[in-house]
Amino acid sequence: MKKYALGFGLLFLVIGSVYLLLSGDLGGAFLLGTLGIGMTTMALIVIHAMTTEG
Repeated sequence: MKKYALGFGLLFLVIGSVYLLLSGDLGGAFLLGTLGIGMTTMALIVIHAMTTEG
């Protein structure tokens, strides 16, 4: 499950990089990168909470 969370975050980082190369908009690329990092972090937290007893 963790590989899927990392994959979705990486996907947004790649989309942000491509967006930066095509448009030159640093703000939009930064927001897409931040969204990818945030999604990855939250998905890993949820996966950890689902698999940990306590």
